[in-house]
Amino acid sequence: MPANDGTSLTVELFVADAAAARDFYVGVLGFTVVREEANGWVALERGAARIALLPRKVEAGAPRTFELTLSVDDVEAQAAAVAASGWPLHSPLKRRPWGQQDFRIVDPDGHGVRVTSP
Repeated sequence: MPANDGTSLTVELFVADAAAARDFYVGVLGFTVVREEANGWVALERGAARIALLPRKVEAGAPRTFELTLSVDDVEAQAAAVAASGWPLHSPLKRRPWGQQDFRIVDPDGHGVRVTSP
């Protein structure tokens, strides 16, 4: 098994009812709430598994149900590597109001992938 290179994966679920989803993942599957914000965002962990719950959004006429979030040590280098591969960026590298930098791509099946700084 390869050594941990600092990369982690979080699945972001866009939910209709964050409280009900939180109660399900905590009460039924044993996750722990590690952070919760007034805007409905909830971070859950169980071991190395991470889930973020967010209020459901509608983009391009269809509801967004999930997004993979890949946290990497050097997001600028990762953005450059994606660009060098020829894969199109869905949104460019940008510093967010909460301090992290990220960019988004879409996989061949249309799944969103957000690549972010830790």
